Amino acid sequence: MRYQRSITLVLTFIVGVAFTTRGSAQPGVLDSEIPICPMLHAKAMPQGLLVPAMKFTGPSGDGRRGSAGFVVQSQNLVKGAGTRWRFVFQRDSSGYGFQVIHPFESGHILVTVHSGVTIHRGGSWGDIGWGNPATSDKVVLPAAVNTIFPLKTNVPHRIVSELLDNGDYQLLINETLIFRHTIEAAKPLSLDVPPKEPVWGGSGWDRTPFAGKEFIPQLKTGQAGLIVGPMDGSGPRQFIKDVSLASAVHRGSGEENKHFEALFTRIDNVRESGKLKRSTTVGGSGGGPFEVIPDSPSLLVGFEYTTSKLYGGHLTVKSVRPIFQSRDGEFTGKWNGLPHGKVQRVVAKPQYVVAGIVGKSGHRVDGMRLIFMRVQGGRLNPDDTYRSDWIGGQGGGPQKLCAANGDPVVGIYGRRGHDLDAIGFIQAPVD
Repeated sequence: MRYQRSITLVLTFIVGVAFTTRGSAQPGVLDSEIPICPMLHAKAMPQGLLVPAMKFTGPSGDGRRGSAGFVVQSQNLVKGAGTRWRFVFQRDSSGYGFQVIHPFESGHILVTVHSGVTIHRGGSWGDIGWGNPATSDKVVLPAAVNTIFPLKTNVPHRIVSELLDNGDYQLLINETLIFRHTIEAAKPLSLDVPPKEPVWGGSGWDRTPFAGKEFIPQLKTGQAGLIVGPMDGSGPRQFIKDVSLASAVHRGSGEENKHFEALFTRIDNVRESGKLKRSTTVGGSGGGPFEVIPDSPSLLVGFEYTTSKLYGGHLTVKSVRPIFQSRDGEFTGKWNGLPHGKVQRVVAKPQYVVAGIVGKSGHRVDGMRLIFMRVQGGRLNPDDTYRSDWIGGQGGGPQKLCAANGDPVVGIYGRRGHDLDAIGFIQAPVD
């Protein structure tokens, strides 16, 4: 019987027979974010960092003071050459924005965000200042994001700044893609302010340098960091909080998609025939229906997700955001459920895709783990399978299997409100 052997494998998932669980430090498997700093605010030397870091105060800006930041060695924290910063930024009415440092090969890029965006490929901070457009790469922002800049004051903004290992950069603010840019080369960054030299956006009379215990201005290969801009007045009114760092591995349209092409072709045919099917769901009956099927043939490779506690401590999956692989590369869909708290990411290893879930249902999605299968010969191979760590809580009813029958997953559906109420898979039978 077709995929008979896969049924045996899935049963072992449910009863807990030992399978290899990939650790969260391995890129492309469970791409967990490493907590870095709970709070970084202007007018104070950074405190309470959760990892080893070089801390400093920074230059003034047009009479404003109190910029501060830190630098960490990303290669000691996450695997792989790409990095993804995630944090919340709140700007004071008098405050400048923030700057993000990503390592790239033997150099660094520095991204400034405030009234717009500039991106610099290393060099002296004295030439960059608080975002000198004359020395930056040319960044064209779409008209649709004009309402975002300048960043609103006294309002938290959810920021994702991501530089993949192949040089593809993207910035998201409140889940809105601001722009994409390609970095081909970058010089090392030096956090220096030459004496008596003007700095773009700086103060003509208050030339505050970078300073800190054991501060070294010339950054090393692999170092990454954040800088919160200066402000008038006092107190923690301008800040960056809930900072995390993760690896960001390219899953592009090169070798990975050559491996997937035969399966994409089969999915093309199924989509044209209208023979997509739906699995059963995990979860409850609340919320309203949703369906996510990308316009072009795509394979589900993972999720970004948040969890939350309901009913006096009952842990559930709060929200999910699908991650797909298409012929053009990896992309993310919209959130289902409103994200709250720490955003985590689980994604398949190269040459694997999501094939099913084992989940527990209550009023909502109490918890689940993903089942991954290898793409081989234009199909999914049920004999080459692994599972993710458990996501969410252990409440609700017994574990329930959805999909994992060897048909590729090309979309998701379910029910949602403020929370993810239910989730199932849309599949393309390829035989």
